[in-house]
Amino acid sequence: ADLPENFFADLATDAALIEGATLTTIDGVRLDFQDGFGIIRASNTGAFATLRFEAENDASLQHIRQVFHDLVHKHLPKLADKIPS
Repeated sequence: ADLPENFFADLATDAALIEGATLTTIDGVRLDFQDGFGIIRASNTGAFATLRFEAENDASLQHIRQVFHDLVHKHLPKLADKIPS
């Protein structure tokens, strides 16, 4: 499924409102938290998105994953459903 044209711009607008996180939009949408980060970006090899999450512990990982799930779900529910919880 192709990503909507303004997908990353819209995602970044919402991501900027997430408290306790620093937004970077150089390569997709990245949020840095005190205890980890998450990033979603367009794939270099096809019309899909790649997501990556890293955190210091499981609770932080779950939180970051949930933040991205909710962000993506607002704009592209079908993609959000593919994010493992």
